[in-house]
Amino acid sequence: VAIATLIMVFIIACVLAGTLIKRTDYSSFDPGSPQVSIEQRLYFWKAATKIIRDFPLRGVGLGNFGLVYRNYKSPQAFQTHFAHNSYLQIWAEVGILGILAWLWLIFKSFRVGLKNLKAQSEQGYLSIGLMAASLAFLIHNFVDFTFFIPEAAFQWWVILGMISFYPNLLSIDNG
Repeated sequence: VAIATLIMVFIIACVLAGTLIKRTDYSSFDPGSPQVSIEQRLYFWKAATKIIRDFPLRGVGLGNFGLVYRNYKSPQAFQTHFAHNSYLQIWAEVGILGILAWLWLIFKSFRVGLKNLKAQSEQGYLSIGLMAASLAFLIHNFVDFTFFIPEAAFQWWVILGMISFYPNLLSIDNG
């Protein structure tokens, strides 16, 4: 299992490195260039940190990032309604207590998942798969805003629920 995990991590790292190298080959003058996407995200994140600095406790209100962003955006930045980083956006919209509550929920669900994994002698692979799927979603949200797309977020909430109640799912009597 450890060797397979190391091989998967190596493959993922190679794919990510190749993608980043490929993206740096493009001219930033081409609006369709992936490099522009990276540059724009950096502008979005910079503006989001300024919003957080100005509204640290309560944030700007749910769904109001795009309205406030136009006052913080750099001249060369595109207009957007999303920070393209769910963590920064949640913090900017609901403040420090909101982001801490969300991170606490994530931490607790993984803690329960690891506890359940230790208690399982068989079928631990489903628990590992659920936690890996949740982790992939959370990592992706460092560079995008899929948490704010209901169809994607709903699947993550279902996975989170399955992580928390996985042992109970196995004990449901179908007969």
